Amino acid sequence: MADQTYPFRHAIYLYFDKSLNSPLPDAVQEFLAFVTMRDGEETLIKAGWFPLPPTEAQSRAVALRAPVEQSGAMQR
Repeated sequence: MADQTYPFRHAIYLYFDKSLNSPLPDAVQEFLAFVTMRDGEETLIKAGWFPLPPTEAQSRAVALRAPVEQSGAMQR
């Protein structure tokens, strides 16, 4: 499963309601930062989920610190 070749895996997408060109609310930023850190990964594992692969978790953490794109979407 860790190498993402398991046939019964699926991605979870999170959508947040926010105005265009406005930053994510603080609570959302804190949640996203938490789930990409070790404590968040451990919480996901205890709940039966698998965390992001390390390279993807790191790129997501970097993207969270970057300015929000005009579209408001995080780049993949």
